[in-house]
Amino acid sequence: MRGIALAALMAVSLPIPALHAQPQAEPPEAIRIVGANARREVNCEGRDVDVAGTSHVVTLLGACGRVTVQGSRHQVRLGSAASLDVYGEGQQVQVQGQSGSLVVAGANHRVATGVGPGTTPGTSSGSPGGPASVEVSGAGSVIHLRLSGPTRIEVAGARHRVFWTAPAGVPEPEGSNSGIDNTVRRGDG
Repeated sequence: MRGIALAALMAVSLPIPALHAQPQAEPPEAIRIVGANARREVNCEGRDVDVAGTSHVVTLLGACGRVTVQGSRHQVRLGSAASLDVYGEGQQVQVQGQSGSLVVAGANHRVATGVGPGTTPGTSSGSPGGPASVEVSGAGSVIHLRLSGPTRIEVAGARHRVFWTAPAGVPEPEGSNSGIDNTVRRGDG
């Protein structure tokens, strides 16, 4: 009886497709610009970018992933970024479009960018439906923000000037302002 039951089971069993591991796409290689005094124009194509060293003049075309500018006295222009982190001293960064989040730490930076959640597909620039994030610390930076949605601005340190504009219907940003002689206000400054 057992042999008949086993034969019947084998006769009605369905083939199980073999499970094959799909090769995972390698993340695109990050763009790295290091050293001193380089002049570069690069198409981002969604890649992350790291600018480090001193006194580079860099133009990043198209949509970038995470852009990190560190060191001193760089001039960086870009189309858009999933996120933008600016560290060091004396950076000048201008974003034509938007960044999903912004961190500025260090001293004497000049940054102008649009800020809004979900600016680059497939990135984690804040929680879905949550506000965009702006964090400023250190001393003496001037930040110009163009808000496109709910935004949280956190300012700490000394002598920062954060100016923001927003179209009708975009709520005023929330956040905190701690430290000494910091300004956060609507207007072009």
